[in-house]
Amino acid sequence: MTVTFAQLLVRSRTRADEDGSQFITDAELRDYVNASAAELYDLLVASFQDYYLSQSPDYVVPNGVDVITLPANFYKLRGVDRSVSANRWAKVDAFSFAERNDRQIALGRAAYFFADAGIRYKVQAGTIKLTPADSCSGTYRVWYIPRMPMLALAADIFDDQNQWSEYIVVDVAIKCLQKSESSVTGLQQQKAALLKRIESMSRTLDAGAPEVITDGQGQGWPL
Repeated sequence: MTVTFAQLLVRSRTRADEDGSQFITDAELRDYVNASAAELYDLLVASFQDYYLSQSPDYVVPNGVDVITLPANFYKLRGVDRSVSANRWAKVDAFSFAERNDRQIALGRAAYFFADAGIRYKVQAGTIKLTPADSCSGTYRVWYIPRMPMLALAADIFDDQNQWSEYIVVDVAIKCLQKSESSVTGLQQQKAALLKRIESMSRTLDAGAPEVITDGQGQGWPL
């Protein structure tokens, strides 16, 4: 289910009892809606249930290069894979800043089976840094959460999970009433109830498969 920018603007102005008024200008209202939509978007991203998961095109990293440029709309990283053969991929583990120089010497394939072997990555300055630099050439794909697209046109849509867009409408109405120095107590109570509902219901996107502990030691295929 989706809701349009135009619908959010109309609902928000009505909820704030601003119909036919320009005390809150159209430009202000558009800003309020985008800010409140971003807040709801962050709540869903923070649930780590991949409501907005995207997969990048494949990146070919040539010899002598040890970085992948992140997509322009990148927000949060969910994982990095490296091709190991036709149609077979293996996840790449992250390294900490303290480990930044630990893999400067290329590792042989046999070394993969030791706990401290393999190619690693770190997100930094709009890129994914790979190490060891002299053996990280190959094909990669990136799983990530994009930034929320800004709503600009009336027909622009926001993904409305089970009518959670009501959170946006209530939050915008609070912003409007705060500007007019009106009471927002009732709306704040509604927002708190919506927040509790969203945080509770957004935790499990796949209700048929509970979360399991991930094996962080091996993945069945050498890098």
